[in-house]
Amino acid sequence: MASEFIQKKRIGEILISKGLITPQQLESALAIQREDRSKRVGEIWVEAGIITEEVLSRALAFQYGVSYFDLANFVPREDMRDVVSDDLVNLHQVLPVKLDGNVLTLVTHDPTNIAGFQTIARITGFHVKFVVAQKSALQKLIAKYLASTEETLADVDIDEVLDQVNLEVASREDDDDRMDGVDLDSLRKESNQGAIVQFVNKLLLQAIQERTTDIHIESTLKDVLMRYRIDGLLYDRAHVDRKNYNAILSRIKILCDVDITERTIPQDGGFKVKLKGKNIDFRVSILPSIYGQNVVIRILGASGLELKLSELGFEPNDLIRFQKGIFRPYGWVLVTGPTGSGKTTTLYSSLSTLNKRDTKIITVEDPVEYKLAGIHQTQVRINKSDPERSLTFAKALRSILRQDPDVIMIGEIRDYETAEIAIQASLTGHLVFATIHANTSVDTIGRLQNIGIDNYLFAAALNVIVAQRLVRRICPDCKERVSVTREDLIASGLDIDQYMDYPFYKGRGCDACNKTGVRGREAIFEVMLMSDELRQMIIDNASLIAVREQALKEGMRSLHDSCKTKVLAGSSPLEDLIRMYHE
Repeated sequence: MASEFIQKKRIGEILISKGLITPQQLESALAIQREDRSKRVGEIWVEAGIITEEVLSRALAFQYGVSYFDLANFVPREDMRDVVSDDLVNLHQVLPVKLDGNVLTLVTHDPTNIAGFQTIARITGFHVKFVVAQKSALQKLIAKYLASTEETLADVDIDEVLDQVNLEVASREDDDDRMDGVDLDSLRKESNQGAIVQFVNKLLLQAIQERTTDIHIESTLKDVLMRYRIDGLLYDRAHVDRKNYNAILSRIKILCDVDITERTIPQDGGFKVKLKGKNIDFRVSILPSIYGQNVVIRILGASGLELKLSELGFEPNDLIRFQKGIFRPYGWVLVTGPTGSGKTTTLYSSLSTLNKRDTKIITVEDPVEYKLAGIHQTQVRINKSDPERSLTFAKALRSILRQDPDVIMIGEIRDYETAEIAIQASLTGHLVFATIHANTSVDTIGRLQNIGIDNYLFAAALNVIVAQRLVRRICPDCKERVSVTREDLIASGLDIDQYMDYPFYKGRGCDACNKTGVRGREAIFEVMLMSDELRQMIIDNASLIAVREQALKEGMRSLHDSCKTKVLAGSSPLEDLIRMYHE
């Protein structure tokens, strides 16, 4: 049984004794852990690039006196499903390795899960032993293992479905932008044909499987192009004959419950599906163009929302600075960045950190992207036919203040009225979170000035401003060292003499990353924690350049420096730093 193994040393002591971390790095990780008890010190070091995940797993195995297990060539046995159920595998994040007599060996990434091992032993009736593997590799293998037993939306090849669409859907010319004379019943019937339904299902399923955030369906002169946005970049996935597009578009509109005959004005809608026990939301935007209607489908909830600040990509010192801003009892916390930069995830993670039974949290959003347990969420609603019945950010905020909240989140500061109410709330004992569109933390000051807010008001209210972007993660399965040119270093803002021989990495492309070389994204941050000096400079209307210089002196790291850290650690490609340098 796992409980037979006795910890002789703490993990930090083991790593220090092997020269893999320093005492200072241990203290820094412990400080972060005190702020976020859900985070383990080993994971903190891995995220910071101090040690690799393999080093951590081997150290855990050493700590518990068990073997490290390399998953590279391990294929789970189907017959072991009769020994350890899928529910137990999913609940305790283990895989059965072998059954030798009365001894069941499990592979885990968490040797501290003694209660889980005891539960499995009790249910199976076997004596349980365990080995330790890397967390990310094991989670990926478990997901694949469990997925093999579950139904998919459409278990067919997308190209085969396209062939069926061409065979089964009657031809329709698409030269006219109007729907005059079209038989509505025929169009509905056509859009509900098996091949059309199957094609749309496959389009959605494949997007989810490839970690797509947005599906782009674009009408062109010759055909209709289907593209997926993955890790921030668009990739072509299919070309559809224009004669089949009406039926496909109508199927999407039926799912959204919008008028399938409308072709001259923009339409917005959405729908939900449940896949493998997970609720996934699809937000749909339809826009007329000269060649027909274009569709963008945003996918929410497919990858799961990780609501831990420590999982977002903060460097340890930046996380501490940000937490100082959000753990104050009142004040204003602003998160800025372009659309799709992860602002909502940062806000939700902050609220999740503060979400306690003795704290009332209310949000006003447009739209509500994820439902959060224990938090009261309000959605902005615009009534074009009767504006008086609209619920705007400002109107919602006034009502929220009468609900006695401790914490308020505003989806976006768009105008003077909303900003003014937010500031007054933050100055009267409320902790207020909001997003705003600006390029950097310091640029946010200029944005507030342009809205019309007096300097002394927002200077007094602000706790912290965070600017962020998303950078790509190099696929660990095909990561390889690459050489760089002088031009690359110049374009990225790196010193040629210092970094010409530095080991840079990128992914060559493999099945695991769909040949892209990258898999997933993480955030980079610029955290401007307000100080008395910065507040006074804002009140005195100092230049933004001077404010930025003071913020850097006080410990703020620029977005470029944050991206540089990821690239030099080998987790992001140099191309992302080049892109950041030229923003």
